[in-house]
Amino acid sequence: MEKIITTIDGTYVIEKGVLTGFGQLEGMKGGQVLVSKVADPQLHDSILTPGVKEIGAYAFCCCEGLRKVHIHPAIEVMRSEAFFSCENLQDIEFAASHIKRIESKAISWCSKIERIRLPESLEHIAPDAFSHCDELKYIEVADGNQRYFAKDNVLYERTKDGSKVVIDPKNCRN
Repeated sequence: MEKIITTIDGTYVIEKGVLTGFGQLEGMKGGQVLVSKVADPQLHDSILTPGVKEIGAYAFCCCEGLRKVHIHPAIEVMRSEAFFSCENLQDIEFAASHIKRIESKAISWCSKIERIRLPESLEHIAPDAFSHCDELKYIEVADGNQRYFAKDNVLYERTKDGSKVVIDPKNCRN
């Protein structure tokens, strides 16, 4: 069931417990933003719909039943704590993604994630993007990424002076 809400600032749609919106949401530059997802224990996987360009802060917060997420190619930004405390989340699929930015603690307190493969398009990832992901062991980066690379399952950023460690899975446990 879909419900459309129109305000002075824009139009928002609630469908299957997901609020998305067009208009002047704080920090929104245009397009559609996934604003909120009710913490639904029945939600086991999520394929984000075309037209959504940004996953808002706390959008899937505490969706304990969530096990798998496919990041749609249209998604460009994952805001802070977008998947905070999704305790049973095991897999986030970035394969077809064109995501450019993953913010602070975007995928944090997700204790069952073991492997992350970051896309070629990624331009920024916060050092604490995977904080408290206790089972994270493997980080890979798609060939062709100009900014990041992985070696021995550690994420590095290319710098003028060589490279620097961005995320080491051993440090994601705190």
